[in-house]
Amino acid sequence: MATAHSEACAGSLASEQKAASIRLHGIVCWRHMRVIHSSFTRKGPNHPVNQDRVLEPVSSGQEVLFGIADGLGGTAGGELASSRAVIIARDTFQRDPAIALAALFEEIRKGIAASASTAPQLADMATTFTVCRLSEDKATVGHIGDARLYHLHNGTLTLRTKDQTEAQRLLDAGLLAEEQMASYARRNILLSVLGATSSYDFFSESFEVYPGDRLIFLTDGAYHSITDNEIAALSAEADTMESLKKKIEKRAASRRPNDDYTALCVEVV
Repeated sequence: MATAHSEACAGSLASEQKAASIRLHGIVCWRHMRVIHSSFTRKGPNHPVNQDRVLEPVSSGQEVLFGIADGLGGTAGGELASSRAVIIARDTFQRDPAIALAALFEEIRKGIAASASTAPQLADMATTFTVCRLSEDKATVGHIGDARLYHLHNGTLTLRTKDQTEAQRLLDAGLLAEEQMASYARRNILLSVLGATSSYDFFSESFEVYPGDRLIFLTDGAYHSITDNEIAALSAEADTMESLKKKIEKRAASRRPNDDYTALCVEVV
């Protein structure tokens, strides 16, 4: 199984690296609801490859799963780790849609470890990963790292994840002020990632969703370039997920982000 995943990843990496930007959109139906989605991923200006990956909504049985991954920069294989996370999550979910998200993430860790064992330079490969599973009118988030999931309901934007970073821990401990976060030199230092050799702190919570609700995933390259208030305002201006995706992409690009930046916009209808 590890070899099959490795071959699939290699093929996806080769095709994705042909372009700096990938945009996708579509509709996924399940039971009495459906989700409309659109996404983009853009390579940072100083990066040789884009290490972000999108798990487009996939349905299986009575469930829908979707999410976003950000390969760990500064180590070899970050783009392979994020690709493996997306591919293993998709394939495992389609085989077993009832799998607990904690168990799903452990399957991904094992897959990344299998890939890392094939070459010494891949030993430290790792990724963040944030997913949402929809079932009936309930959403369940599974989260490791610092990608974010925002939930927009009746005009109110709620952050459904917490950054697993040094900066967030210092903020929670009262040792760093909110206004210091943007300029903190180590704000991107991660405390929890999915990797071959690292331990991780799995976070999960459930919340209700209703028709008209929007779920917006952003990697750190995107949300460091756009404020929460701007996300809510752009959503209010956008009638479709394609329009919202384009607005977020344009706003983020105008801020000249240094990192890869990616968004997945999903609406429940």
